[in-house]
Amino acid sequence: MGLLINSLLFNIIWLTAVLAKMPILAFTLAALWACIPQTCRPSPRPVLLIFAIGLAVDAMLVASGFMVFDPTNVPAYVLVTLWAAFAYFCGIFFYFKPLKIWQYALLGLVSGPSSYWAAHKLDAVTIDWSAMPQLLIFFSFWFVALPMFHQLIRREKCKSHVTSY
Repeated sequence: MGLLINSLLFNIIWLTAVLAKMPILAFTLAALWACIPQTCRPSPRPVLLIFAIGLAVDAMLVASGFMVFDPTNVPAYVLVTLWAAFAYFCGIFFYFKPLKIWQYALLGLVSGPSSYWAAHKLDAVTIDWSAMPQLLIFFSFWFVALPMFHQLIRREKCKSHVTSY
């Protein structure tokens, strides 16, 4: 499957979790997506590491009060679903889009926060945009996240070939 189809699947999962407020269905879709044969399937170890890092940072931001989820959603399910899907998508994206490190940093700085901003606008999460310390952590994380995630995937790819179908 190409990058366009995988991007659509990731966005369907995101919209199901955030807009439709059905994170368990979105998680099920993400699990099914991971079973579909891919041109290049990312290795599980870096995907799990990306998932854990992202979930830990978001959990910290939720615990600090920077992000508050809509009470009709269970925050853990939303974060688990979105980070599972995003971590898997990273491996696919990096395979199809080899960029320079500074390009990943810029992409992360724009795309990461814009996803949260969209969720905020859709009333799925309330974000305290005035909380300066958390805001600095948030933007700093996304500035380094994609380059770091790329290196994790790349390092694993260099150690053992990415599983292909």
